[in-house]
Amino acid sequence: MICTLGIGWFLWALTTAGKGQTPAKKLLSLTVVDERTHEPLGTGRMFWMRGILAIIPIFAILLTLGILWFIPFWDSRNQNLVDKWSSAVVLKDATEA
Repeated sequence: MICTLGIGWFLWALTTAGKGQTPAKKLLSLTVVDERTHEPLGTGRMFWMRGILAIIPIFAILLTLGILWFIPFWDSRNQNLVDKWSSAVVLKDATEA
């Protein structure tokens, strides 16, 4: 059952990633866009951001005793470390309202 759910989630992630979304962001009607062009991030950039680059903040959060976990609460654009490093912004999808 876990394998089937994992495969299903992976396939769903592949279909939504080209639209600047992950499965969770799709459910919440959120889209990740480039902060310069305001276009949704493509599959490659989403993989880089949410797959590879997302590993680095784990160490930074541990070194700061979890303080960096709360960056979105005091950041003016509600960006976490990965969003800042990749020049991305998460927006509420107006078309799904």
